[in-house]
Amino acid sequence: MTVAESLAGFAIVALALVAMGYERFVEWRTVEEGTVEYVQRQYERGEIDLAELERRLDVVADREAQRIRESVERVSGIGEATSWSVAEEFSSLREVRDASVEELQSVSGVGEKRALAIRERL
Repeated sequence: MTVAESLAGFAIVALALVAMGYERFVEWRTVEEGTVEYVQRQYERGEIDLAELERRLDVVADREAQRIRESVERVSGIGEATSWSVAEEFSSLREVRDASVEELQSVSGVGEKRALAIRERL
């Protein structure tokens, strides 16, 4: 085997490794939070259990629930877990906007401060 053949073989292997790494990077960058793919990845990584996977897939499938999550997550102090809970409890963004502080507080993870923040922001 000549030096040129060795270098060509090395170059092919190096390009294949770079391509595989790039493919993983692109895949990671294109899976957005709140999509079916993102939720499936969370389950595959062990971040959520099967029951939570099923619950989140139901919510993600519903476009209105996605609108609720996106709106609620813009409120300071509200994270992903709370937005999922709010989206599960209310059927529309209008319903969330019209909810009283007490109704919002009935949602898991929402106390008085968060309920007031949601009412003010939405």
